[in-house]
Amino acid sequence: MTRPGIEKLEIYAALGVPEVWRFDGRRLRVFVLESGAQYREVRKSAAFPFLPIDDLERFLDDVPNSSETRLLRSFRDWVQKALGGHARP
Repeated sequence: MTRPGIEKLEIYAALGVPEVWRFDGRRLRVFVLESGAQYREVRKSAAFPFLPIDDLERFLDDVPNSSETRLLRSFRDWVQKALGGHARP
């Protein structure tokens, strides 16, 4: 979470950051850098293609209402299921 007002995407593009994630407290937005140093919003991460953004938003929504331990266990179980049981515990 960052402060609005400064257009950080331009700075990240100049640095060549390939993917930027932004969470405004309600919605997770993922941007990928395209040729021409412009970002385009996508709903699938290039860095984590197995990770559906919509599902991740549900975990983020639950952060204020859950303990860290419960969230981590739930997230780990979900990732293992998404990977077909191939993730390490």
